[in-house]
Amino acid sequence: MEKTITISGKSIAYLLHAVTLSMLVLFIFILVRTDRPASVPLAVFFASVVLAMVVGLWRWKTGRDGDHLGTAGDLVYDPLAPGQMAKERWLQSVRRLPGADVEGDEEENDDEGEAA
Repeated sequence: MEKTITISGKSIAYLLHAVTLSMLVLFIFILVRTDRPASVPLAVFFASVVLAMVVGLWRWKTGRDGDHLGTAGDLVYDPLAPGQMAKERWLQSVRRLPGADVEGDEEENDDEGEAA
């Protein structure tokens, strides 16, 4: 008889966030207790990092983290880049083929582009 434990990716991500946040909070308490002048700015910095992580985790949990890949909101999206222009021309030519499934082709091509 075989026993298996299944752990989802989300639970591992939550565990990673919890461990990271707890270590940062512990580090902040250690910084506050020291009498060095640099401890206050460092504590403020790490407190802001903790706050940013909590807000990011909350947005991810509630589904408010939007998809910006391939849009003007994406920082690395450059429509004039040679690779992006070649991909768009290739997608246009695939769409012109008779019997081409536009939605299915885009999803498959995006997967292939990520693997390359």
